[in-house]
Amino acid sequence: MAQTHPSKRAGTALADCDLTRWLVRRAALLRYDELPSDVVQIAGHCLLDWFGVALAGWSDPLIRALIEDVEEEGGRPLATLLGSGDKVGLTQAAIVNGSASHVLDFDDVHTKSRVHPSSPLFSAILAVAEARKLTGRDIVTAFVAGVEVQSRLGAFMGDDHYAAGWHNTATLGSFGAAAAVGRLLGLDEEMLCHALGITGTMAAGLRASFGTMCKPLQVGRASANGLLAAKLAARGVNSCNDIIGRADGFGATFGRRRFAEAAMANTEDFEVRRILFKYHASCFGTHAPIEAAREIRQGLNGFQDIAAIEVTVEPQYLSVCNFKEPRTETEAKFSIAHTVALALCEQSTSAAESFSAQCINDPEIADVRRRVVVNGSAEIRRANASVQVSLKDGTIRITRADANVAERQLDRQQQRIESKFRSLTKALLDTGTQENIIAVCRKLEELGDPSRLMTMGRIAHPMR
Repeated sequence: MAQTHPSKRAGTALADCDLTRWLVRRAALLRYDELPSDVVQIAGHCLLDWFGVALAGWSDPLIRALIEDVEEEGGRPLATLLGSGDKVGLTQAAIVNGSASHVLDFDDVHTKSRVHPSSPLFSAILAVAEARKLTGRDIVTAFVAGVEVQSRLGAFMGDDHYAAGWHNTATLGSFGAAAAVGRLLGLDEEMLCHALGITGTMAAGLRASFGTMCKPLQVGRASANGLLAAKLAARGVNSCNDIIGRADGFGATFGRRRFAEAAMANTEDFEVRRILFKYHASCFGTHAPIEAAREIRQGLNGFQDIAAIEVTVEPQYLSVCNFKEPRTETEAKFSIAHTVALALCEQSTSAAESFSAQCINDPEIADVRRRVVVNGSAEIRRANASVQVSLKDGTIRITRADANVAERQLDRQQQRIESKFRSLTKALLDTGTQENIIAVCRKLEELGDPSRLMTMGRIAHPMR
């Protein structure tokens, strides 16, 4: 594949207020033939991961409620609800599939932007691709374009956006979905600018909702927001065409400082390469503590020897995933104390039952959890952690872990994601269907009929 990057045709760095147009050009000028083979391969990994986590979350009460609402409203059958196989309206499919893919908080992450990339993007992209009978190459290119927009917008907003209480996947993901769908609809540069402008009037989502059903709902809503914005722009609806950088625009309203140079840095690279995959079914902020605790556990005779556990993380995680005594499955997924206790007790951190009421209330796990103290330190980088375990004999063991390193061996990443997919869907799909979905995602660029892929996700009894 050719390596010429669209940034060479998109012009040099523009003024802060023109960042909307710069991002639009970056997305609009992207061509499939310009994508390096590893970028295409990673897009397939992302889709397979999206499939697995969405299907595994399909029986969640939130998804049942959303489907009941869709059935009550009705709609033109254009796009498939993944787990049921039913056809609904485009934005209906986006919000349901998008919410399902984030309900377990087990989907992929882009740590620099604090966005879960695939959930808001694929849920919108696949709805439109199915309705318009587009190809795998269209899907891949739209996904890469969407990741570029939401990731670079995250760099523009810096840490202040998240620190102020906004949920980045919901806010920034809305813009990524609009750019991705706008490409699929063939919007020109000006219409894409208006699509992002429309998105800016709808983008929302609060970290205050973490630990509740509204966190995944916000992600589904982001997918539907972007899809609707692109559709409206295609129908001639306008908005301010510089929504991101203008003095009273998204950047200034949703954050204290903006970083245009950071957004436009490394233009020869693709942000898809920075996507990480989760192998623990909990908030990404718990992953480094889990890895450090697992390493320490290997050298212990048993958790009974532990007197105290001190976990140090980036300060912002103290308000994100720090439920000391989780009461629900969702809170347990956002509890460093609980996930570290699971690791030290040699319990699975990927199995749903590890976050169930039974496990939360298990006397041994609860006892270890109560020994955990979580602190924040500015010296700890994002997605890193230090875990110190003090033993009853006075011995102290300290380990640090970094969960912010992307896998470079893509074949190994492929194997891990396929294993995760099989594990998540083993009770939902027969083996033949599992392998067919895996085969499609391995060669996503060769897909000719998105409807065929979506109907493979039908669960025999989706509302058990």
